[in-house]
Amino acid sequence: VNDAVDDVLDIVVPRWSAGTYLEDQDHWYLAGLFRSVGIHRQRAGEDVVDAVVERADADGSVVLRVDVRKYSKPSGGRRSVYCALTDPGTGRKAWTQTATVSEDGSGEETVQVRLQGHVENVRTWTAETPHLYDLTLELRRDPNDNDRSDLQLLQTETLTVGFRTVAVDQTDNLLKINGRPITVCGVNRHEHDPVLGKAVTVPSMLEDVLLLKQHNFNAVRCAHYPNHPAFYALCDYYGLYVVDEANFEVHGMQPMGCIANSPSWGPAIRSRIARTVARDRNHPSIILWSLGNEAGRGRAVQKAADELRAADPTRPVQYESGGACSYGTGDGPVTDIACPMYPSVPEAIAAGTEKTGRPRPLILCEYSHAMGNSNGNVDQYWEAFWDEGRPRMQGGFVWDMVDQGLQKTDQVTGKKILGVRRRFWRPDTRWEFLHQWIVPSRSYAQTSCGRAQEASTANPPLRSKWLGNSPYPSKYQQ
Repeated sequence: VNDAVDDVLDIVVPRWSAGTYLEDQDHWYLAGLFRSVGIHRQRAGEDVVDAVVERADADGSVVLRVDVRKYSKPSGGRRSVYCALTDPGTGRKAWTQTATVSEDGSGEETVQVRLQGHVENVRTWTAETPHLYDLTLELRRDPNDNDRSDLQLLQTETLTVGFRTVAVDQTDNLLKINGRPITVCGVNRHEHDPVLGKAVTVPSMLEDVLLLKQHNFNAVRCAHYPNHPAFYALCDYYGLYVVDEANFEVHGMQPMGCIANSPSWGPAIRSRIARTVARDRNHPSIILWSLGNEAGRGRAVQKAADELRAADPTRPVQYESGGACSYGTGDGPVTDIACPMYPSVPEAIAAGTEKTGRPRPLILCEYSHAMGNSNGNVDQYWEAFWDEGRPRMQGGFVWDMVDQGLQKTDQVTGKKILGVRRRFWRPDTRWEFLHQWIVPSRSYAQTSCGRAQEASTANPPLRSKWLGNSPYPSKYQQ
């Protein structure tokens, strides 16, 4: 960017491209700019280019990596990175540390600064107790190389940190948060607005998060692409477990794994997955990475999974890979979570209790497809999930959250309606596939929605069990 001239930023939005084959989600094909596009300009001396929370565990251990651009002038004085972790509830600093930036002579454009330590009496993050700490990073310079009283502040960056540990326990094959198994009361969520299409606003995202909390959901799967950055921040703050999914789906292509197994498509697939992790990994709400959806198995997917685990060993990886009826069933070698879609209740029980092969947590990536007269047996799934004799059955994600129709005016009545395929360009069909929802609209869900209420009843946050009459006398007993 040159201050002396007017710079022009050109943005090209291709309607179709080679990437279309990798993002063939079963949804509206809409084109345009759905999110803000901008350029972040750093002033001279603002050389922090990235800050990564490599670990923030439930035991209080923390590891930060700060990438700092090298000096353009080696004689500029010694630089250091200072970090301070503050508990917003008390205002007290929970941990501070300073590390010197090593101005080595290697050929890399940036140098990595690592800061690590331990927070005493740490307050952990869960969906029920989403406690966050405020992290402040400062890049400082000592022009005299030895007089620390003359430090100059070059740059300040802030982010939030949540301390939690996510792992599949190898002793009992359960997914655990902070050492305790969880039950996933989840829903799939497309980014969709009946008026704005895929340009979802922050107030709409907040409304979705609050609706999920009010109806006893504790998790959301980002189906089937990385969501708007603000959505993850809301999940961090209000407390929702998130499955963050890469933008990789080849829905319906036969054979299913032809792209996933193609060397020519490998770099594009791996790039999408790697960029998802690089953008979102600082969010504590994200407990699982998903490599994609219904894209088949292949060498590219396996290599992407290996690279992901090397980049972020703190979260398990899931990948359904196939579809409801073929090519995978969410139980391939690449996934840490058995995550099939749409098994019947007996099939889910069989998958969650089998002792052979590689036992893993069973979390249905999609089930109880909410289209038409559906969701009637959601209580049967939850009886199976809550059964103490089947601990590896750890829940699932209902398909899906909000009706995906687009608002239009009915030509007969003049009323605003939610239309899908038949209402727009195929009047000869009655296939209304996008009318699938737990809530038909966000405003309607606030008042009365049978499906949302049924789901809320099926997966309550507390579950009671009658153990018989108390042996102790009570003044309330007649």
